[in-house]
Amino acid sequence: MLDRLLAVRYATALYGAAKKQGSVTTVLEEVESFIYVLSQDPQLKRFFLHPAIAPVEKKNMLKDLVGNRVSALGLSFLSILVDAKRMHYLELIHDTLVDLHNHELNKVKARVASVFPLDPALQQKIAERLARYLQKEVELEFAADPGLLGGIKLTIEDKVIDGSVLRQLKNMEQTIALG
Repeated sequence: MLDRLLAVRYATALYGAAKKQGSVTTVLEEVESFIYVLSQDPQLKRFFLHPAIAPVEKKNMLKDLVGNRVSALGLSFLSILVDAKRMHYLELIHDTLVDLHNHELNKVKARVASVFPLDPALQQKIAERLARYLQKEVELEFAADPGLLGGIKLTIEDKVIDGSVLRQLKNMEQTIALG
């Protein structure tokens, strides 16, 4: 819970500063790129996350690594995380930044899981109905999950609507168990 609150604070501050500069998309891309670089080099990631390495050394490495390839705001933000020893929050902060940006653009991410892959026409129909119901632009991901047995499971941000056969069977099992 504390992790999420800290990420929200940092993300909100960065988003506000980026919005004032008109560079929200740029900052989002820079943070995402830095996360990608760290994911591709485990040794570099350990360096930035290691508590015994001085922030000064980390900031020097940061300047060497990203230097003039990121905006002043992006570099400043990463330096603040290094100084505050909060670099391990970077991915959570990024996710929160994306959520803030999507909220501002009236977009929502959703995921539909079904036993078998759904045909494109049905996917389109689900996307249209969901967008109309939510009154938002919907970025929809479809996935196959044979464990559902049948039906679908819809996840919208942190809400789950489970219409799967597996869920129905579990509900019946609980009803029978309660007597």
